[in-house]
Amino acid sequence: MGQTNPIRRRVPRQERGEARVTELLKAAEAVFEKLGYEAATMTAIAECACASIGAIYQYFPDKAALAEALRQRYAIQWESLWIALEKEAGALDDDAFASRMVALVTAFFEDYPAYLPLTDAPRAPKSAVAKAKRREQLAALIKKRKPRISAADALRMASVIVQVLKGMRNFYIEVSPAERGAWLNEYRRLLTSYLRNRTE
Repeated sequence: MGQTNPIRRRVPRQERGEARVTELLKAAEAVFEKLGYEAATMTAIAECACASIGAIYQYFPDKAALAEALRQRYAIQWESLWIALEKEAGALDDDAFASRMVALVTAFFEDYPAYLPLTDAPRAPKSAVAKAKRREQLAALIKKRKPRISAADALRMASVIVQVLKGMRNFYIEVSPAERGAWLNEYRRLLTSYLRNRTE
């Protein structure tokens, strides 16, 4: 009686394609982190992915498309962090809330090190919509924590805080790791003072 050949599962084309895209994005992330957006090339990304240049162009027309695809993935991760902050924010005083915001942002930088180099990459128009949504989410959270503040003031506060955090992002690129702790403390103090003084 002959042996029965084991049945090999055929990976669906779509599933193979998704796995390949994930591999290419991981390679792009590594190259962007190492070289920065401007210096990164499609050839370097192909080499990192152990893929042909044609394989990359099959999925992404240029490195701007790769950068935007990574940004979309980062946005999903950021949304999950934001949901966690919304759940705990009600139990935090201004000092703890400011510290939590700073901690979330810096943890995000550490978990996704290509995020900072991609600040130089061109942005798709829909990125502006996403940024506006984040400001509105923060404004709603501020309004919930400080009910006496008007909706318009909460939105202005959210815009100010976003700019402070954006400035923190810029300095994070320039300051050495040894100095970051002291600088982050200054940002915590700044945000805490701002939140405490905006009671109405």
